[in-house]
Amino acid sequence: MPQTNSCLNDPVDLLRIQTKIKKAVVAARNQPELFAQLVDACFNFPAVDCAWIWSREPSDDRLTLENSQGADPEVQKILSQMDGCQAVINHLLVGHEVVEQWEQIWGDQSKVFGKAGLNQVAALPVEMSEGRIIILGFASRQKDFFDSCLLNVMRLVILDLAQRHQILDLETSVQGARQNFGQIISALEGYIFV
Repeated sequence: MPQTNSCLNDPVDLLRIQTKIKKAVVAARNQPELFAQLVDACFNFPAVDCAWIWSREPSDDRLTLENSQGADPEVQKILSQMDGCQAVINHLLVGHEVVEQWEQIWGDQSKVFGKAGLNQVAALPVEMSEGRIIILGFASRQKDFFDSCLLNVMRLVILDLAQRHQILDLETSVQGARQNFGQIISALEGYIFV
């Protein structure tokens, strides 16, 4: 479990956190690794006790939990089965930057979050190419932990995620085009001179 630290108001600490997360995002070689690296990097800085990434395809009304760390089994169950919770999904798609009143979002399921000791949560969505949406969520057991400086850092982090995601999409497309071109060349009989 991450150690708690209330001294994240120091800009140098925030810059270190942002740099660590950015390095993790850039190191990812594919999308599942990208999501895992980002969640791991967020989860390992002070006072973030849970971190999640959801995605939503434009043709789908539900959220898919791509990766998570730190949530107890009951919280994890709720977060991974979000196809019937349209009010919650709509709230996450808009994004919220510090929620302390779980009942406003989760209704009867809010007791699970209280039982897990989670006091604050933030969710930051970003729209990707072709209408896909990625949402970064993170929670803390501390009260008054998510200040505006930390949220600004996390907004930059989710933008870094979006950029890296698009680069990985392009790399996959280029690799596919190279394979197709290679198959065409190898299927030709005779020689080609350029």
